[in-house]
Amino acid sequence: MRIAIVGSEEKYWNHDQMRQVMEHIKYTLSQDDVTLVSGGCHKGGPDIWAEAIAVALGVDSMIFLPDEYVWSISGTHGRKGFKERNIEIAESCDELHCYDPVERGWSGAMWTAMCAEGLGKQVYYHKY
Repeated sequence: MRIAIVGSEEKYWNHDQMRQVMEHIKYTLSQDDVTLVSGGCHKGGPDIWAEAIAVALGVDSMIFLPDEYVWSISGTHGRKGFKERNIEIAESCDELHCYDPVERGWSGAMWTAMCAEGLGKQVYYHKY
């Protein structure tokens, strides 16, 4: 099963929230026959935490990185920004876990989760 882990960048999390999210990610990735799907967020957070946990657990990973750190650059010689990268995550997973602090109103992770829902994927929202 391909499980996507997405969430708010690291600056939005306090230490206790980070610990709780990492524990849940470890539990989620400890299932049998799992591949992590991640966006490799350059600002840290659940994406990067999940990648480190996957390495520690010996879990395979599919990492989708943007070519540019902008929302969208579709149509420019196949290059991609965050929007295109997030669509790849939604299309490639079987289920998606979206982690956000309770006080966060909106994030690119939530956009990705909504995209996955629109594709009929199982989506779990985790608020801490």
